[in-house]
Amino acid sequence: MCAIGSCYRVGEGVKQDHTKAVEWWEKASRRGHADATHKLAWCYKYGTAVERDGGKALELYLKAVELGSAEAAWNLGVIYRYGRSDGMVAVDKKEALKWYRVTAERGGSDTVAKSIVAELEAELAAETTN
Repeated sequence: MCAIGSCYRVGEGVKQDHTKAVEWWEKASRRGHADATHKLAWCYKYGTAVERDGGKALELYLKAVELGSAEAAWNLGVIYRYGRSDGMVAVDKKEALKWYRVTAERGGSDTVAKSIVAELEAELAAETTN
């Protein structure tokens, strides 16, 4: 189901249709598919074929992580590291660090995630001593 949604997203073998992509990802997400849930979160974050909804995106990213998605953990790290101007979340380096650690543990963006973990640990340590 997730793969069918991805085909609709890019128009591979079918006419491109983001709405149908979302429908397939929703079906797969309801059945516990981590990647589909991650893709669905992205749609809600950016308003692709659904109404933009930062709260729903955050909820779906968290669900995707629970289902095992390293990519969703990465996205949560980015969201918390930089905050979101749409009010989704404020900057929270400790929370960002938590999600980048999950990414590194699961092997997603492994080298980059480990580098960011080290960078955030240093920043937080410097803030503590100042």
